Amino acid sequence: MHRPDLVCSASSEVVPEIGEYERFVTTVLNVAVKPFVDKYLSEFEGKLRERGYGAQLFIMTSSGGGVLAEQAR
Repeated sequence: MHRPDLVCSASSEVVPEIGEYERFVTTVLNVAVKPFVDKYLSEFEGKLRERGYGAQLFIMTSSGGGVLAEQAR
């Protein structure tokens, strides 16, 4: 069955480290906030485009790096 409305995350992609409890908790939180972050970033990018901002939006990660908004989703 195909369910595009369900949110899914793989713990090995969210936290690629050993530690069952930490991976589980982080993945559950990732699934819980993913729809809200996706909506927020989509609306934010839309407002930036409305105001003439044409560059790509980068989001700072917890490690201090940066990723494109699409990757942050």
